[in-house]
Amino acid sequence: MRFMKTIFTLLLILFFFSVERSFAQLYKVLGCADNYGVQNADGTLPDDSSGALGGCFGHGTTFKQVYWQFFYSPSAGEFKQAYTPIGNNNLDLDYIVYDLGSTRPGSLTAATSLKLCGTEWSQIICNNDATYDLPTGPGQPGRQGNLFITTASHYYAIAIIFWQSGTMPYSFSIGAPTLNTGSGDRKLSSSNCNLDIFTSDLLSFEAKATHCMVDIDWMASAESNLEKYEIQSSEGNEGYSTITTVAPAGVNQKYHLQHIPSSTGDISYRLKMVNRDGSSQYSKEVVIKVSCNREWVKVYPNPVKDKLNVNVGNLEDNQTFTNLFDSNGRLLYSRRLTNGTNSIDLKGFSSGIYLLTIKSHTQVQKFKIVK
Repeated sequence: MRFMKTIFTLLLILFFFSVERSFAQLYKVLGCADNYGVQNADGTLPDDSSGALGGCFGHGTTFKQVYWQFFYSPSAGEFKQAYTPIGNNNLDLDYIVYDLGSTRPGSLTAATSLKLCGTEWSQIICNNDATYDLPTGPGQPGRQGNLFITTASHYYAIAIIFWQSGTMPYSFSIGAPTLNTGSGDRKLSSSNCNLDIFTSDLLSFEAKATHCMVDIDWMASAESNLEKYEIQSSEGNEGYSTITTVAPAGVNQKYHLQHIPSSTGDISYRLKMVNRDGSSQYSKEVVIKVSCNREWVKVYPNPVKDKLNVNVGNLEDNQTFTNLFDSNGRLLYSRRLTNGTNSIDLKGFSSGIYLLTIKSHTQVQKFKIVK
């Protein structure tokens, strides 16, 4: 029943505001409206009734997940796009269209878009028809007004919304967006979607010290028009400096690298996410304590391209060994180490994750090596 969408659930409102970790899961940024295809929705998420989507889905109106799209309309025309449930799982899809106006938006993420959509953006379509397992979207059949005529030189945001009313799994396809300016439907090109307004929506950012090595891991749900990540650290009372840069590899990609600080004690890390238009934003800061026998071993560079260096100091005897294993646990390389720099030639190795172990009579260190 449609009235179920309007049930006011105070406990769910309190839950949303008290559990920030659910935010990144509830709101996903697909990027520009030509980034269509099959989406696998997560029906296990708690209902959100925060009212963050403005008047269309206000307080007490629950939903499971929101997928954001954005585009630029160079000319006035009728915009069409279909959002079609896959299978017969009683999935209802809704959508909201916002007019962002003629001023090019600044950097946007799911977080900033939610803050703006209820205040600064003009809501022009609010479609919450009960279209179970049926296509919906601008220009698609339905009881409510689905006609969407754009204004020339305006930017638009579309929130595709689903709420659970059946069984898992939930999948739906997002059709190709078209614009009809009077001469038939024409698919939007990359020029309509190259807005350079999106940075990464981080799902996680963590740093953990193991002996002298710091493992840095992060994951992002969107990287549209993101140029690069800059991994930055701060030691002692010094300001932040960039350790290395990493190119975006794709939505929901997991990233990992290792860093050897030049000092021990409290070390701070953060990510700088840089867009192609030069705008940027930062992740949260993560502070960890590094405490180790720094003189014993250093492994660099990591990630590695050709040659991996293992620098060992203050060896107790000549019984310190290093072993290199592949991701399946197969031993690929083994040798006894000497004081100073020992080099391992990885030029002929395929790209992937390797495990390097260094063992003496009193210490064991393990390093995840990325090639």
